Amino acid sequence: MELMPPTVKVEVCVDSVASTVAARQANADRVELCSALFEGGLTPSAGLIQQVKKALIGSTTRLFVMIRPRGGDFCYDADEFAVMKHDIEYSKSCGVDGVVFGILLPDASVDTERTRQLVDLARPLQVTFHRAFDMVRDPLAALDDIVRLGIERILTSGCDSTCLEGLDTLKTLIQVAKDRVIVVPGGGITERNVHRIVSGSGAREFHVSGRVKRDSVMTHRNTLCFMGGTLRPPEFEVSVVHPAKIQTFLHNAQQQHTTTTPTHT
Repeated sequence: MELMPPTVKVEVCVDSVASTVAARQANADRVELCSALFEGGLTPSAGLIQQVKKALIGSTTRLFVMIRPRGGDFCYDADEFAVMKHDIEYSKSCGVDGVVFGILLPDASVDTERTRQLVDLARPLQVTFHRAFDMVRDPLAALDDIVRLGIERILTSGCDSTCLEGLDTLKTLIQVAKDRVIVVPGGGITERNVHRIVSGSGAREFHVSGRVKRDSVMTHRNTLCFMGGTLRPPEFEVSVVHPAKIQTFLHNAQQQHTTTTPTHT
């Protein structure tokens, strides 16, 4: 009897209700809800969590919430750690499906003691260790630490600038992880290059953005004033998830996965 290859799953990074609706329309397995994507993703506001949860009512798309109190490194002081705990408790009270976080020690190893506290606090929600993993000194040792903590997923670009550059490391991590933890490639994956990530890594879950630029609705535009620092995105342009990009990504990923997965009779 011929066995069909496992279905590819996609997680979409979102920062708005509109992007959440687009991910839902594209049948994403889950969304990772963040704010401040320009900072790499921070904890979303209470109001945004609630509205996104409402937007997913009746959907099979699950909601995972980013727990990251600030930009920069992943070494947190006592006050920042307390903020993370409060944010996890609030997210649980909203009925989300999972939380996403990562904490490192100054030597770039996983802070297992405090990570365990957050994992215990988050249960029964699922937990993803986010791309703090890409900053660790020893990826294989970090993977073992995360497995021992009982975390379900690791989000990583293979400890490089994008998944294409980190492809060899991704393949190694997935082979070593086996079924102990799900390694989710994320970072620079598009519908155009996903076939290379699938064939080169063997991954079954992926983290993507699938975004397009949408012009602002502002009719009067003061081009002399900016709301950010020197390095800033355009004021009158909004980045949103496009469902067609996610659907194309899923199609291409599944097609490649079917091609590269051996069948059994």
